[in-house]
Amino acid sequence: MARLALCLALLLPVAATAHAPNVQRDDALAAQLQKERKAWGKERRALVHRLLHTPSVQEAISLAAAIYSVPRWQLESVARCESGGRSSATNHEGSGASGLFQFMPGTFRGTPPGQAGLSIFSPYANALAAGWMVARGGWRAWTCRP
Repeated sequence: MARLALCLALLLPVAATAHAPNVQRDDALAAQLQKERKAWGKERRALVHRLLHTPSVQEAISLAAAIYSVPRWQLESVARCESGGRSSATNHEGSGASGLFQFMPGTFRGTPPGQAGLSIFSPYANALAAGWMVARGGWRAWTCRP
C-alpha cells in the first residue's frame, strides 16, 4: 500500500503539469467554438431576415402558376408589363393600382389573398390573386395581356 501511495505521489504532480497544456488548448478550442457559433448565429439571422423580407417575385409567380395551372410565362409577361416585375410598384397617375399585377385595392380585397388580409404589396399574395383571377376569367381584367 505504501508503494501505491508513493507511485501516486510521484505521478500526480507529473499528470497535473502534463495536463495543464491540454487544459489551455481545450480552453482555446472552446473559445474558438464560441466565436464560430456567434458568427454563425449572426449569419443565420441575416439569412432568415433576407428570406422573410426579400421574397422572390419569380418564386411567387412559379407558385401561382403551379396552383392555378396558368402558364408561368403568361404571369411573368403581364407582371413585367404592369409593374416592371416590382412588387412595390404603385400607379403614379392616381388610379391606386398597386403591387406586382397592379391590382386596384377593391379588386384585390375580393380575391382569396385579399380576403385573408394579406398585403397587396406581397409578391406571393399579388401573384396568387392574379392566378386565381386568371383561372376564373382569363386576362380581361388587365390592360397588359400575354
